[in-house]
Amino acid sequence: MSVPTPVVLLPRITIQESFPTVVSEIRDGTHAAEDIWCSVYRDGETSVHGRVRVTEGEEDKGDVELTARDGVEVTKVSNTELNISCPALKVAPTTTLFPLATPFSLRGGIDVVALSEKGGRWVVGGKDGAVRVGDVRGDRRTIDLQGHVADIRAVAFFPSGEVVLTASSDMSVRVFSAVDGTNPRTLTGHTKAVTGLAILGVGRLVASCSLDGSLRIWNVATSTTATHIRLTQPITSLAIGPAPTPPSPSSPPTTTADLPPNLIALLAHTNGSCSLLALDEPATSRTITTLDAGSSPLFAVAYDPVNALVATGARDGTVSLFLLPSPNSPSPITTPSPTSPSTISTDLTPIMSFRRSSASITSLAFSPSSTGLPTLLVGSSDGLPFRAALLEVAPGTIEVTVKEEYAGGDCESAFVVEAQDRNVWIATGEGKLRRYKAGP
Repeated sequence: MSVPTPVVLLPRITIQESFPTVVSEIRDGTHAAEDIWCSVYRDGETSVHGRVRVTEGEEDKGDVELTARDGVEVTKVSNTELNISCPALKVAPTTTLFPLATPFSLRGGIDVVALSEKGGRWVVGGKDGAVRVGDVRGDRRTIDLQGHVADIRAVAFFPSGEVVLTASSDMSVRVFSAVDGTNPRTLTGHTKAVTGLAILGVGRLVASCSLDGSLRIWNVATSTTATHIRLTQPITSLAIGPAPTPPSPSSPPTTTADLPPNLIALLAHTNGSCSLLALDEPATSRTITTLDAGSSPLFAVAYDPVNALVATGARDGTVSLFLLPSPNSPSPITTPSPTSPSTISTDLTPIMSFRRSSASITSLAFSPSSTGLPTLLVGSSDGLPFRAALLEVAPGTIEVTVKEEYAGGDCESAFVVEAQDRNVWIATGEGKLRRYKAGP
């Protein structure tokens, strides 16, 4: 049995979501001054509940001044950005962002969101099969994508940005036009809720995972299953990308014109583990590596192939980081001989784990950084999403800090995704889709 990885406890900052409204009211003379609340928490320590006085600026009458008290320190950067610190809890100044806009809301709540790389579109999914696609600039009308009859569990755009892939608890995967809402393909075969999706290459093949414990690769043109991989545990989320190590010459990959070579799949399970497998390994010699994140069910997984990092998110609020083998390090994935069993298991343990609260992790997404390791966008069921900064202090040793807090939520589950222009989009269980401008 592996030794549990110590969990780093990170702070969390909450602040009155109406701060931008208060600023507007002070500036237009509706109020001369107003107090807002600001709280800082760290599990195991006494929380700090401060107040911030908002008044009209002494020098610039069109601006406001902030005076913090009761243990918090607050500096205004702009009307949508604050730096907040708390000496008592050893919380350094942390960027806290408010939404630039709330361009859309969905009755019943939003559970998942995706953005297109091209075309400037978003797609959201919610309860009872609700799916809607829209334009990030608001130039085009929103379109309802109709066909699912149960909660939407995952959404994705094809590379063109004009076609959407959706997965539902109704056990189906559907292909929709983002232009006119038509549904030319429906992929069926899973026997329980479909929980994750991935577009492979140009989109002739797509992948889906399910609580039935299977990973399916579909031929979209024929609506048939090209590959069916069955595992022993339900799958709650998936991430697919290029392997950090080249394929073994002793185990030739199975390649097709549509399946990019050297892809690996990471599959999160309800028993707290994550399975890693190569999609182009022959079925007769497929090896599965188990990433052991603990015993709490996993609800999210993210993969950064550039730095060989995997992040998993659990129901108990724990995020675990794993470092996959690099080309210069021994691989935990052994190459079986022709007489070996068709599936061989090996294990990896986290290089570090962190947690802010016991709220479930709902989404994880790596984001490139100019300073080295990527940052990690984290969504959670308490409505307090944040960006974690990762710093490699020694080979294989990573420290984590809170880089950005995203305020403006209402204690509802949050799902986070980032656009290429560093706009961070957050969908919430209250049905709002919010946009934030991230820092450098």
